[in-house]
Amino acid sequence: MELYLIKEPKTTNLIESTQEVDDYNKNKNRVDKIKILLEFVPDNQIIYQKKEAILRINQLQCQNNQEIFNNIEQIKRLSWFGQYDQWRKKVGLWIAF
Repeated sequence: MELYLIKEPKTTNLIESTQEVDDYNKNKNRVDKIKILLEFVPDNQIIYQKKEAILRINQLQCQNNQEIFNNIEQIKRLSWFGQYDQWRKKVGLWIAF
């Protein structure tokens, strides 16, 4: 017999919103809009979810909407590499993969 510990989700200061993002449909050869759930957690993280599956967990460096992705391919695959200064601000050259 296996036992599992189920933890209650933390709901303190959790902000949720839905957003429409672009999704390229190869079969129809067009871009469709799909809805995903965004969860902003207190430690400056944003969690992208679609149908209760976590697509990405991203660490936000500032509290503006410039770092929120609006394309499903960005959410699934895009990664940035670069350096931060002592105040956790982006400096120098940043490369997208």
